[in-house]
Amino acid sequence: MERVIFVEVLGRRGEVVQRVKLVQLPATVGRAWSNDVILQDPHVDALHARIVADASGALAIEDAGSLNGMFEGGAAKRVSRLPLAGFATVRLGRTMLRIVTADHPVPAAVPDILPTGRLARLFVSRPGMFAVAALGVALTALSVWLADYQDKSAGALAGNVVGVVSFVVLWGGLWAFVGRLLIHRTNFWAHTTLAWLLLITAGLWGSAESWLDFLFPSQHVVDAIGVMIYLALVVSVLATHAGLASLAPRRRRLAFGLALAAGFAGLAWLGDKATQDSGFGGEVVTIPVTLKPLSAALIPATSVEQFVTRMADVKKEVDKKDDE
Repeated sequence: MERVIFVEVLGRRGEVVQRVKLVQLPATVGRAWSNDVILQDPHVDALHARIVADASGALAIEDAGSLNGMFEGGAAKRVSRLPLAGFATVRLGRTMLRIVTADHPVPAAVPDILPTGRLARLFVSRPGMFAVAALGVALTALSVWLADYQDKSAGALAGNVVGVVSFVVLWGGLWAFVGRLLIHRTNFWAHTTLAWLLLITAGLWGSAESWLDFLFPSQHVVDAIGVMIYLALVVSVLATHAGLASLAPRRRRLAFGLALAAGFAGLAWLGDKATQDSGFGGEVVTIPVTLKPLSAALIPATSVEQFVTRMADVKKEVDKKDDE
């Protein structure tokens, strides 16, 4: 009898590892080469089961007298015959099969939530991702070298750079592991590239923010804009990570990014509060000092009177903290 049926061999996580199309019944399943569906499972007999259709066209799978038997889905009770009403799962030995008829409906297509445009093209370009990583390493080395004005050995510089690279690899590996669990794809290089893009963008804005603070001191609006930019960067990157590692809709990914960014911000705030504690019940007051390679004529400055007034204000703040 001619009837189109598909037998899918499922892996441990439910993924399809083999698909066989059957157009003639009866069909046999087992380890022998003569079967229509050949299974590589030592717990399966040479001829383990048959897929048959009765006179009315009803489909069923029957145990062919196997040693280890046949089970419906994950049930523990052995069965000798199982009706196949369009869709069924059955276990033979330690192999899970899904048997589907050609007319069985399929779910609607899942919206494509992967990045689009230039970002998507970057994630499929190995040279592009390598270039981003190389740029990230170079900017990290430059940032570490310019972090202070003391002499630094090549070993110390390399150690700091290796630390940043290790963090990026670990971060990308963590998201790749999540993707492997949820959608059976790692996308390791895409996750790592995304982490480098965040560090590069944050570093460039940090440099620009440093210049703005230097040229326009005491302008708190710069700090507020910086916080908003960093928050937008972190949320967008976390949402994109979630898109690469899951099939969650856009709104859920954005909510996840906001929640995780808020958690990171809270931890950073707690850490900052902890470092401010001097151990004597007071608070450490710091005065930011930024050095820039500019001519003295271009450097914004204050008068002596303004400096003295500012120092007096700082002293009042310190005395107030001590009194508290």
